[in-house]
This record gives sequence, C-alpha cells and structure tokens, in this order.
Amino acid sequence: MADNAKSKKPEEGIEHPADARAITHQRDSKPTAAAKAAKTAHASKRYEATGIAGATKFTKEVSAKSERHARHTIYSLFGAANGLKRPQVKITAIKVI
Repeated sequence: MADNAKSKKPEEGIEHPADARAITHQRDSKPTAAAKAAKTAHASKRYEATGIAGATKFTKEVSAKSERHARHTIYSLFGAANGLKRPQVKITAIKVI
C-alpha cells in the first residue's frame, strides 16, 4: 500500500517543472541606468496627420518612431478621447514636420 502513486515523492536531484521555469526566468541583475536609457532612446520624429474623425476634420501633431506608429497613435487618441473605432477615423495624409 505504500507504493501508491500519490504517496511517491520525487527523486532527489530532479526539479519540479515549475521550479525550473522560475529559475530560468530570474534576472541575474537589474539593468543599469545607462542600459535603460539606451533602450528608451529612439530617433523620434514629429508627424502631422490630417483627416476626418467621425464628421469632423482634424489636424494632429504627434511624436513617433515611424509613420506606422504615428497612425497608431492617432487612432489611439481618437479612440480614447471620443470613443471612435479605427474605421471611423480616416487619415488622409501624414507628413514629417
């Protein structure tokens, strides 16, 4: 009866999978301030976007890494401020300023 599968203990030296996962995801040390600055420093440009949001014409200036990020930011701003979905925001032009 002592050989019941539920009462067996894991062998010595064999780690439990959850323990192994915790060990592999631990950081050896915290990143330095210089490493953080290098990670966040990016060549940001100013973009001017024009278009129509709902029934209103708009011109917005945003700071972004690329034109694609600028488009995403415009959609996010109108979604947060006015509750508009992406199809309701028509961006007609984006240019670097």
